[in-house]
Amino acid sequence: MPALEGAASPFKGHLVEIALAGDRLEAKGRCYTAMAQMLGPRSVIERLAQLFLNLGDLYGRKEAGARIIERRITHDEIAALIGSTRQWVTMMLKRFQADGIVAVDKASIRILHPERLTAIVQAAA
Repeated sequence: MPALEGAASPFKGHLVEIALAGDRLEAKGRCYTAMAQMLGPRSVIERLAQLFLNLGDLYGRKEAGARIIERRITHDEIAALIGSTRQWVTMMLKRFQADGIVAVDKASIRILHPERLTAIVQAAA
């Protein structure tokens, strides 16, 4: 049986690669599903709230009830993701910040009250 054990060893690395590729594919599938749901028949404010929830789920870390997304994303990029304009995104981010829902700086987005974003999204449902 030692010959069989030796024959299987070249495949071990490939099995790990296949498993990792499957994980990446599953993550992409979740991302595309979330985007399809987000771009459905929702208002732009609902799509913005959903985007922040999705980013928090995918990239955020929990800290004292908040979600911290340590990724740089421009207003132009957000606008492209939700099908809006940069000016509208800037205006809504200021409103979300004034309402204490999020805090945005150049390095991160802090979702201070994810439950309020969820309420915005669920109000349309």
